[in-house]
Amino acid sequence: MILASNMTTGDLTAALVISTGSVHIFGIVLANEAATAADVDITDAASTIIMQITIPADNTVVMNIPFIANNGLRFALEAATTKVTVMHSSTVGSA
Repeated sequence: MILASNMTTGDLTAALVISTGSVHIFGIVLANEAATAADVDITDAASTIIMQITIPADNTVVMNIPFIANNGLRFALEAATTKVTVMHSSTVGSA
C-alpha cells in the first residue's frame, strides 16, 4: 500500500494549486454539494488542461489512479460548493 506524504484539501472558491513543479499524485476526491453538475478543470501550472471532470449534482468522484504531474497540478473551478482533496508527494516549487 502506497501512503501519500501530503494531503491538500480545499474549497474551489478560487484556483487550487497543488504544485508548480513535478508532483506524484496518489488520489483525488472531488465532492459537489450543489444542486447542479459542476465541471472541474484539472490543469498543469501553465493552465493547460490535463482533464475535465463533470461531477453530478450532490455527488462525489474518486480517482485512485496514481500519476505524475510533471508540470505541476492545479484545479480550476470557482464554486464554494465543490471541495477537493488531493493525496500527493512532497511538492517541488509549490505555489
